[in-house]
Amino acid sequence: MSMDQRQRRREGSQRAQAARTARQETRRQRERRSRLYVIGGLLAAVVVVAAAIVLLRDTGPTVGFAVRELPARHGPPYFYETSLTIDAVRVEIPPTSGSHTDASPEGFLGRPLIAESVVHNMEHGSVVVWYQPGDPDLAGDVNQLVRDFGQTCLVAGSYAQMSFEVAATVWGRVLPLTRFDREALAGGAQGAQAALPLFYKDPQPLHTARHAGKGLRKPVDYRFAAAAHAVVLHAQEFRLAAAHYPIVFADEASSMPLAVLGFRDGENLFVDGSGAWAEGTYIPSYVRRYPFATGRGAKEDEKILYLDEGSGLIVDLDSSPDAEALFADGEPSERTKQALEFCVAFGQQTAVTTAFIDEVKARGLLGAKEVRLALPAGGSQLLTGLRVIEEEKFNALPDQAILEWRRKGWLPLVYWHWASMDNFFRLVRRG
Repeated sequence: MSMDQRQRRREGSQRAQAARTARQETRRQRERRSRLYVIGGLLAAVVVVAAAIVLLRDTGPTVGFAVRELPARHGPPYFYETSLTIDAVRVEIPPTSGSHTDASPEGFLGRPLIAESVVHNMEHGSVVVWYQPGDPDLAGDVNQLVRDFGQTCLVAGSYAQMSFEVAATVWGRVLPLTRFDREALAGGAQGAQAALPLFYKDPQPLHTARHAGKGLRKPVDYRFAAAAHAVVLHAQEFRLAAAHYPIVFADEASSMPLAVLGFRDGENLFVDGSGAWAEGTYIPSYVRRYPFATGRGAKEDEKILYLDEGSGLIVDLDSSPDAEALFADGEPSERTKQALEFCVAFGQQTAVTTAFIDEVKARGLLGAKEVRLALPAGGSQLLTGLRVIEEEKFNALPDQAILEWRRKGWLPLVYWHWASMDNFFRLVRRG
């Protein structure tokens, strides 16, 4: 380690110690106030953390700092961009991109983060919160915030090799903080909702005390998806989805497969004004999962079922006796058990799909594609930002790779993906 690096590390430690002292004084002052205020403060903090995540993920270069992106490769060598110049000062930061191994479990880990793992999480859209070790109060606060916010697509753990007390990262960006300052982040709280996955507005853990008298509206109303022109698709769905939707790959680091539902932003051509999905067409599992989702519990193998209370699909059983009850005699209903099973299977399918995508990217098979559609009323529309598996590159794969793909069941995925391209022209007829 050079003298400059040691000096930066020493200065970072001094700043972290000063921040810890300030935090302890703030905590003593807060404890002298009412219990109600403390609870309110914790709830506010959850909103603030959500805002920080949103600002990193969705609002572009004005928030946080862009970091030079390194190629996303599975396997060694592992190297990262871990320094950045801020206001003419060179500082140490956590990794934000680069090569990786298998992804880390989600949630608060309570141990040092392994860069090779969490970089993989970031590649697929997760936010990572890094904090200096050695401060149990800081670790406890981060743990509580993660649990309250929800652990899906969120990883938190300690990391000593940075010049800051706390940092939040997404792929290619970092938001470094000399201390966990809630007020500094509160200005972005109004954008917190954008940090949630598509469709979700207010996911809450399912609980008998909160949801015992609640049920799901029948019949299913898909108007929640009416403005979604594309949704995530799993590899296991390609065969059924290819009969109805174009299947493309996201133009971002994750490169997840997408079912295209419309050719204009904010337009789903498969949901009508009454909320019915087009008869006889396959409904992607991401849509069918809603309004449920799962997150990891306190134990690594524990799953918590979440319900989006902002979905508009939840009703009081007293006023809607035909609704599907969430609980029966204090126990999860059959509908709730089915939802949990479906969400667990959904997560397993995500892992299978990720393995396929990682191989596609490692082989360099994805390429940009533009589609020009002739509109029935005249004129045309150019669709850009699409990525597909390029036929020429795929056909150049060595025989051994083709045999391996056949063994893993990946070859049909490629052919269904290509066959689905004709559905772009069927979308025009729907529009």
